[in-house]
Amino acid sequence: MYLKDVLNYLRERLDTFPKIPLCQLPTPCHRLNFLSDTYLGAGANLNLGLNIFNWLIGDDDFVSVEVKPSADTKLELNDSQLIIIGFGFFLVLPLLLLITGFRIWYLRNNR
Repeated sequence: MYLKDVLNYLRERLDTFPKIPLCQLPTPCHRLNFLSDTYLGAGANLNLGLNIFNWLIGDDDFVSVEVKPSADTKLELNDSQLIIIGFGFFLVLPLLLLITGFRIWYLRNNR
C-alpha cells in the first residue's frame, strides 16, 4: 500500500466523521509537527503517524511495531579474557563474599 493510497483512504473515511473546529481541539496544532515534511524522516515518525491513522480509522490489524535489530548482539572475547572473567566470577567474588561474611560474624560475636 502506497502512502498516496493511504491518504486517499483516510480522506474518504474522514468525511464520515463530524467536523470539529480547530479552536476546539484539545491539543495545540503546533505540537503535531512530527508528521510534517521536516520531521517525517526523523526516527520512526512515519511509522508512528501511519500507526496512529490506522488506529484512528479502526484498522488495528495494520498497527505494528517494528523491532530494530541491535547492532552489538555478539560479545567476542579471546581465551585470556574468558579466563580472567571466569576466575573473577567463580573464585574471587565468592572468596570476597565469604571473607566479608566471616568478618561481620567475627565482629558481632566479639563485642
